[in-house]
Amino acid sequence: MATTEKSILNRIYIVGAVLLVIALGIVVKIINIQFVDGDKYRAKAEQRIFKNDTIPANRGNLYDANGQLLATSISKYDIRFDAIAPSEADFNEYIGALSESLKA
Repeated sequence: MATTEKSILNRIYIVGAVLLVIALGIVVKIINIQFVDGDKYRAKAEQRIFKNDTIPANRGNLYDANGQLLATSISKYDIRFDAIAPSEADFNEYIGALSESLKA
């Protein structure tokens, strides 16, 4: 079964047309997301930026029947610092107190 140049060109045109349809579909979907559904996705992004965390209560110690400590709750804290939020004057004024508080 010999393949002619015309048959090969037809296959190339078909593959090219399929790729063009896929590319157009992607462009249409991007435009749809950006302009038609844009407000909905911006609202979802806004909800994800601000998150309220609930801090669980300290559950206390667990003792066995003899009164020996089996387990205890230990507090774990994450310390974060946003260097952009304070002004230069506030930062310089309170850097000493901050350093003293964090050195433990």
